[in-house]
Amino acid sequence: MIKYFFKKDFVCKCGCGAGKLDVRLLLFLIDLIEAKVTIKKISSAFRCSSHNKKEGGASDSKHLYGLAVDIHVSKDLATLVIIKNILKKYDLRYLDYPWGYHIDTGRIPIKIIDIYNYLS
Repeated sequence: MIKYFFKKDFVCKCGCGAGKLDVRLLLFLIDLIEAKVTIKKISSAFRCSSHNKKEGGASDSKHLYGLAVDIHVSKDLATLVIIKNILKKYDLRYLDYPWGYHIDTGRIPIKIIDIYNYLS
């Protein structure tokens, strides 16, 4: 099992229970925590198509494929430097929003995992 996270952090927030994630995103989040960055909230990871529509997500949103995660963290410069360094390690990219960051793979996934096998 992976410490720090639970299934509820990554499954679709509509309650359907669907969930998958590119392993690099999970490793990125673990590295953030181990670098002492406080993740206040994971507001979105995997989304089913109906929930994605409800959220106003793009029709080809990376959330639909387990290739993105939205995190709420401090928006200070030190946190951004840590985030950028870890993004490079896993070949990920980010979009900056007022509430936090959208992190995604930006291209073809490396390995998609069924989170039910790794999280409680």
